[in-house]
Amino acid sequence: MTKKYICCFSGGKDSTAMLIHILENNLPLDEILYVDVGGWIWKSAQEHIQKVEKTLNVNITQLDITDELDKGFQRWGFPSFLNRWCTGCKRDKMRDYLKSRYGGGKLYNT
Repeated sequence: MTKKYICCFSGGKDSTAMLIHILENNLPLDEILYVDVGGWIWKSAQEHIQKVEKTLNVNITQLDITDELDKGFQRWGFPSFLNRWCTGCKRDKMRDYLKSRYGGGKLYNT
């Protein structure tokens, strides 16, 4: 199986800087993933994602987990540092997407 290079982009300053670094240094990059949390995030965050796409001339794949978050909130309440159920929603959505798109190989996080 051929390696795929995926940028997990949150839209924050660190992942924006990482993406710029990857592009400026012509590092391998097959896809950029962003997990969209719908109404759980500020409107300005979505505007930033669109601005990054336009400014850097890239396509960012957006995976929507709004339904998963709504169900999780009803079941477990607000996420906290002791109860990070929302991180699992993001991780599971990315894993399922990557396996369906690129096959069932191992996923590595670096």
